[in-house]
Amino acid sequence: MQQQALLKKRWRALELEGIRLDALNSTYATLMAELDQLDAQVAVTMTNQIEVDNNLLIHSIFLETVGQYYQAQLVKGEALGTLRLTNSLEFKGKWTDPFYPHDTVEQPFTLPNGMRKPCSMMRSLKQDWAYYQNERFQLVKLPYGEQRVSMYVLLPDESTNLSGILEEALTPESWASWLNCLVETEGDVRLPRFLVDYSIGLMSILRALGMGIAFDFGLANFAALSASPVVVKGIGQKVHIEVDEEGTRASALSLLEAAVGITEAITFHMVVDRSFLYVIQDDLTGLLLFVGLVVDPEPLLSTTWEQWQNNALLDALAVIADCMERGLSFEEALGNVRKLSDNPVGRVLERIGQIIQLGMSRDKALQLMVTERTDLPGDLAVLLNRLIQADQAKENLLDVVRAHAHDLWVKQGGAP
Repeated sequence: MQQQALLKKRWRALELEGIRLDALNSTYATLMAELDQLDAQVAVTMTNQIEVDNNLLIHSIFLETVGQYYQAQLVKGEALGTLRLTNSLEFKGKWTDPFYPHDTVEQPFTLPNGMRKPCSMMRSLKQDWAYYQNERFQLVKLPYGEQRVSMYVLLPDESTNLSGILEEALTPESWASWLNCLVETEGDVRLPRFLVDYSIGLMSILRALGMGIAFDFGLANFAALSASPVVVKGIGQKVHIEVDEEGTRASALSLLEAAVGITEAITFHMVVDRSFLYVIQDDLTGLLLFVGLVVDPEPLLSTTWEQWQNNALLDALAVIADCMERGLSFEEALGNVRKLSDNPVGRVLERIGQIIQLGMSRDKALQLMVTERTDLPGDLAVLLNRLIQADQAKENLLDVVRAHAHDLWVKQGGAP
């Protein structure tokens, strides 16, 4: 009974409660077939792969199912006792109405912390666009090719916080309602060229959603896959998006590693010069291919992912030091980081502050994050371990923060 209750919880966490497995498989196969039939200006490629060493006994019915419905390819793995499931999605689309490179100009983009930096702002011709505006945001549809697939750009009003819209208002129902409000309206769109490289470990997120039993040897149940005990020991995702005058190139890689054992139209002017939401959607099926936030449109090929993470950490350390110099506690300073630096580094530090304020000691909260988040950037992990040592030794944490910021600044090429 307990095992059945846990399995129901896992199914509910995936929002698949009440859906039969055969219906789910058939739906996925249909969607894959639909993606193969897009127009000549849009290409979407999805591949699934199972990597397994020859010593593992995988049920033939499982291999047949994933081969039939998911077109999964079976390859020989190198790591003993390990099964890897990989899903990759690649998208290439050319705008129906391209932006012209000679119209692109350098223009300031406002970051979440209020700072402004230059970006390459693409400018459209004045023409009809599917457009909607309310008191909180603007929404425009930028179609690809023959207009079956589109990118939607949601730009909050200057007085509205993007995270507030996402947390309070964005639901499947509200998204469908907003799309129904789109009206052909004459206007021009200014959109920055942007590059997104993002990777994240998903184990802590899935645990929070109720999937923790998949990572527990005593509770995990993958009997449909193998007669041997199986537990998930790692799961993550990497995403790459490039948007320029010609169109969009995007890819996503998900890896799971298991161990065995109508309104009146008006002319509009939309300048996307601050944080915004983008959605790439197949308008025929409603399938969301990519969803993301842009808070800093990094110029193409300007920085590596490691450099971006270190820059984000430097920003966070500056916020922490400033807050502590103004008399705030270490925990309060961590809570302020995300308000001024809304990125993965800021979210990790904010979470640590929340855990401490709930009653856990500083060193244990820091240790919990180091242990739980295996995807931490190297320099952030070094900082957290240094803070653990400093707290246990009763050192001044402000001095530690300043010293780490100085060392990271020098590592990035700054003057000592």
